[in-house]
Amino acid sequence: MFLVFTLNVSSEEIIVSIGGEAPMRIEEDGKLTGFDVDVMNAVAKDMGVGVRYNPTTFHSVFENVKSGKSQVGVSAITINSEREKEFNFTHPYKKSGLSILVRDEPAMDILGALSKVFFGDLSNVWIFFGIFTLIMGFLIYWSEHEFNSFGDGVWWTIVTSTTVGYGDLAPKTTTGRVLACIVMLVGICTTGILIGAFSAVFNTQIIKYDINGVDDLSRKKVSTVSGTTSVSALKKAGAWVYETDTLKEAILLLEAKRVDALVYDDPIIKHIAKENDNLVVVGDMFDLQDYGFLLAKDSIELRETLNRSILNVIENGTISKFELKWFSSE
Repeated sequence: MFLVFTLNVSSEEIIVSIGGEAPMRIEEDGKLTGFDVDVMNAVAKDMGVGVRYNPTTFHSVFENVKSGKSQVGVSAITINSEREKEFNFTHPYKKSGLSILVRDEPAMDILGALSKVFFGDLSNVWIFFGIFTLIMGFLIYWSEHEFNSFGDGVWWTIVTSTTVGYGDLAPKTTTGRVLACIVMLVGICTTGILIGAFSAVFNTQIIKYDINGVDDLSRKKVSTVSGTTSVSALKKAGAWVYETDTLKEAILLLEAKRVDALVYDDPIIKHIAKENDNLVVVGDMFDLQDYGFLLAKDSIELRETLNRSILNVIENGTISKFELKWFSSE
């Protein structure tokens, strides 16, 4: 059944097959809303035509445009060279990409946290402290005859720098006491830096997810919708791809723990996470892409008309307002 939405009094209308998921397309009580719907309505209004929507699935959008049942296909469709072999596209109306959704089940990563502390940004601090300890250990051994070996000097430097002290051994010479003051001052500063770093890293890094970005997808089971750009992106990342006919099926696989993650379009993934407390978005958006309206290969005149109106609604700030409306809280 077709849903008819008339934007203005006009004898002309364009037939639009619309698919997709919230917040790009939302259908409630026979009414269509969502980012893609707002954009299409604004473009049609600029063209001076009405819109007759044919709500359908993502895959059927392509079939309807190819068969001529619809003039335009809208479903957060990514423009790429493979699709342009069979279809035409308008100018892009939104930049997007892919994002990763996982179950909100963080795992302890103590080794990862320790690695960051010892081999990350603090490596220079450890190198400085090591060299400082060796030098001061030698100097205190040289200046204090009660120290039996160079090892005693090094151990005394370490425990003194942490304000622990070393038993009954204490510098007796003026040189030794000056060295002790230097060791304590440097030790206080260095220990403070390291304690702060330990605290920060363990608070932010010790609890993490098994998948934290696209680099972690290799050899992981990941669900997505078949026929979308997510499939090729996941194969490139080395993931084991579980393709489904619908996004709902892909979500169910994730919730049932049959896959490790779900990858799909960024605005849709963020909306799913917002609506489900047991799911969370991890990592940065990747595989950046552009959305365009899908047209038949021979729709040259319609393409030019749509392109002019798309540029108009971009330049007058209409699409920016829609992005704030639908994505600002995602």
